Amino acid sequence: MPKYWLGATNPWLKVPTDQSVMDSKLVLVLTLLLLLVPPRTLAQKKLPARDIKAVTKLAQNPAALVEARIAALWTLADRGELHTGLITGALADPSAAVRKAALQIISEKGLAVPATALLSRLSDPDARVRLEAIIALGSLPALSREAQLALIAAYPAFKDPWTESAVAGVAGKAPVEFISAALAANDPDSLKSLVVNLSAQIAARQDAAGSARLVVAMAATPSTGDALKQAVLENLAKGLKVETAPLWSAELQGAFKKMLASPGPVAPAAFPLIARWDKSGAMAGDVKALVGQLTATLKDAARPDEQRAQAATSLLGARQLNEDILPRVAGILGSSASVALQRRVIEALGAIAEPAVGAQLAAAYPALGAELQEYAFGQIIRRRDWSLALLEAIRGGKINLAALGPLAISRLRTHSDQAVSQRANQIIDELRGPEVKEKNELIARLTPVVTQPGNAENGKQLFAQNCAVCHLFNGQGKDIAPDLTGMGVHGAAELLVHVVDPNRVVEPNFFATSIETTDGQTLDGIITRENKSGVLLRNASGDIEVCLKDSRRSARSHCVICWLTSAPGRAGIARWT
Repeated sequence: MPKYWLGATNPWLKVPTDQSVMDSKLVLVLTLLLLLVPPRTLAQKKLPARDIKAVTKLAQNPAALVEARIAALWTLADRGELHTGLITGALADPSAAVRKAALQIISEKGLAVPATALLSRLSDPDARVRLEAIIALGSLPALSREAQLALIAAYPAFKDPWTESAVAGVAGKAPVEFISAALAANDPDSLKSLVVNLSAQIAARQDAAGSARLVVAMAATPSTGDALKQAVLENLAKGLKVETAPLWSAELQGAFKKMLASPGPVAPAAFPLIARWDKSGAMAGDVKALVGQLTATLKDAARPDEQRAQAATSLLGARQLNEDILPRVAGILGSSASVALQRRVIEALGAIAEPAVGAQLAAAYPALGAELQEYAFGQIIRRRDWSLALLEAIRGGKINLAALGPLAISRLRTHSDQAVSQRANQIIDELRGPEVKEKNELIARLTPVVTQPGNAENGKQLFAQNCAVCHLFNGQGKDIAPDLTGMGVHGAAELLVHVVDPNRVVEPNFFATSIETTDGQTLDGIITRENKSGVLLRNASGDIEVCLKDSRRSARSHCVICWLTSAPGRAGIARWT
């Protein structure tokens, strides 16, 4: 056996092979296995007990091949021979790969190591090591206060979504404690994404007792975290079902009293929870006074939009107290209020799954500007009963069908709910006649028109009105359908085919997908991002995050736009592009 193991073929690997240190057979076996199988697979190979000492020497040798050292660590771990000193030393190894492997071993094997050794890796220069350190902390039965504070302190430096998600997963085991620590931090605003995530987890679990503990804990934290408290309370009000209410207690009442006395945004955010949870009316006087204050804020045009929007959201959260609250808030729509405020009100209304809300949105639709109509339509079409209410308003002449635009009409016609799509096709065909079925004949009839000189300026206007809601052209429009920049090289006659019949050829990445959520919403759009837990949908209303465990999906192979209803319009756009 040569002086150095593999020295003749690999000068970088220098492991002593003296018989007193390492059995020559073991060296040969490990060498061959290392060349033939991955390190983790090698670790599963059974070794005689007498060779454990030699494998330990290999794991500790900084001059050895990194893969061999990792294989040695796994081998010792699988045999229960990885002592605390060795694994702790591996956590401080110069090699990031060894440090990462050590953390993976701790996570998988549940090894007991000093907490300080794990916490020191939260600031590791290697991102993968930091991620594995967080996962290893999550494998512990419980996190100490020291570990919680260390994660809170390290979180602002984590800039990638994977590490942030890992922290949220670990903190999810003790969300109330982590949120309390975040609110008491020197810079609570830097922890907003973590706090919002954790409060959403509590709401998603319908954890009434945990929600009450959180409210009590938040009341005891400094006012520097009021912005985060607002976000937490709004998350609870939005995510908890009406029937999810904790037992009322003097402690909970005291916490709410303290919040109502706060001069900032906390009091309005707490209002919906008080209205739901205080079944005995212990705070009825406070609630009545707050309803008056919030109503006054909503009506006061001199107040900032943010305050008025929060007042609207808070009032809607307690709409069961007074039947006038819903129409009062909906009255902002179509008024002289700013577009930003009306959009926030539409968003708040859209979060309420009640038929009466759909009726309010449909009634307000004609008075909205074009931008707000598009956003309101995006909320209405999510729910079956709201969509049907809109269709009946169209049929009754309360809403002009032409005002919807081709995209909205197409989304109604192709709605994933069969009752909605059938009713939409019936009403739309009644109002303007059935769609042209023989599109080839129409194309043949229009081809001589588009080959003649046209008015490009008119075509540009038609594009802005009908196509820019989905398509980009020279940087103008929206990115939810193919970019039309440069399409003019195909010639007007060829473009006419796609203007008249956009569904004739649809690229797979622009297929529309419908998702039905467990709370009765129907969401549609193209998928821009997807993983095993959720998807990001994009449509004319914007981007929507959807959790797949709370929904079911169906793909529809059609274009998300509708062909233009007038022949001059088709010809004009074909000439302009």
